[in-house]
Amino acid sequence: MSHPLFDLSGRVALVSGAAQGIGRAISLALAEVGADLMLADLNEEGANLLALQTRQQLGIQSLAFAGQSEQSILGLFR
Repeated sequence: MSHPLFDLSGRVALVSGAAQGIGRAISLALAEVGADLMLADLNEEGANLLALQTRQQLGIQSLAFAGQSEQSILGLFR
């Protein structure tokens, strides 16, 4: 699951816009090198699906913080 030169095991990555596009690709790449995920997106269904997929396929912990207002998601970065 981890790359020999890049290991994020034991770390948590917070990704905004995680349900689709670049955010989804970044989430998957981080999970593949061992990071647990906190997925933030306004697309609740997409974020929950990605969280489920990464838990099942990669065996990592993944939590979706989805369907919240933009201000709630921006608050994660303050």
